[in-house]
Amino acid sequence: MAIEDLGSDDAKQYIYDFNSKTWTGSHISSSIFQQTHGVKTNFILDGLGGIAFGSQADTTDLVTNGTFAPVLDGVDGNDNGDGTVDGYTVTKLSGTGDVEAFVDSGMHITLDAAGAGEGNNSTIARVEYEFASNLVANTEYEFVAGYFGWSYSTWIFWYIKEDGGNYESIGSGGSFGDGPNHFSGTFTASTSASHTLKAELYCPWNVNLHYRFNSLSLTSSQDSAKFFTFDNTNNIGGVYGQNRFNAAIGGIDIKTKDIDFGQSGIKKKVFAVYITHRTPTSSLTQTTPVSYATDGGTSFTNLTGNITATGGAWSVSKFYSATPIECQSIRFRITNPSAAGMLEINDMAIEYRQIHKRVA
Repeated sequence: MAIEDLGSDDAKQYIYDFNSKTWTGSHISSSIFQQTHGVKTNFILDGLGGIAFGSQADTTDLVTNGTFAPVLDGVDGNDNGDGTVDGYTVTKLSGTGDVEAFVDSGMHITLDAAGAGEGNNSTIARVEYEFASNLVANTEYEFVAGYFGWSYSTWIFWYIKEDGGNYESIGSGGSFGDGPNHFSGTFTASTSASHTLKAELYCPWNVNLHYRFNSLSLTSSQDSAKFFTFDNTNNIGGVYGQNRFNAAIGGIDIKTKDIDFGQSGIKKKVFAVYITHRTPTSSLTQTTPVSYATDGGTSFTNLTGNITATGGAWSVSKFYSATPIECQSIRFRITNPSAAGMLEINDMAIEYRQIHKRVA
């Protein structure tokens, strides 16, 4: 599938491979798809009959799968077992002893209370994370964090800075009792540069600090509003309804379910299948494109019969075996084995009869 990004200042084309479920193309290194994950959905028709494509809002993960599940050493979110977690810098600002970080169902930050000896200062720890790739200039992002606080009267202050810049506040959140909570805030990246997220964790001077981060994610609000259309000039070519979506040889592969005609324990004889189809005027003949497998098998045998160009009109073709096929159930497969092209199928009718012979 080839698409054109309508939202960028310059033309960018991308290719989506449905088999490998990946985007490829000459612009892929700078495309918006580089930092998005998950299934792309919402295929729609535009007013001219062409296919348009709208992306869902996707997240850029701050950690593997957006959570702090234990991961391999050297990967962001890995617990090194020595009070450090890969990809994150944890610093004590005010407290007793060393600040520690460890991972189980989330990333825990612990620090003993500052105490009266610290001049009644709050107990404070800082967590910093640098995004793995540059953010996009002039793009608004929403940051979402889920966390659990065990400490009484706790607060988190969130900041963001670009490479070489100063931290700017994006909000704060807290609670006066322990329990789950979440924070969301927005900011705009002014340049295409590396950005660092900072969280400062506070609790009273006489309270041990203990937070657990459950998940972190970053969403570009631009992603949810992006729409794309097929680039029919440069990448696909052709005329809608004729040859625009020609599939390469073997690119069409349609299999029916296993059909037992509602009589699973009775044998049948299948004589032929009649398929109503149409192809563009410019189509080439598909030689023996229909095959079958019986009784849940996965090995397909060709049927006699070809598909020729129908000029866009619906036509019925018969496909059959030299001798009747005896089976309990049967499934059919339709491909384009001999030429690139496109094929539309309206319905199938199967000629068969029961032979009143139960399976032994």
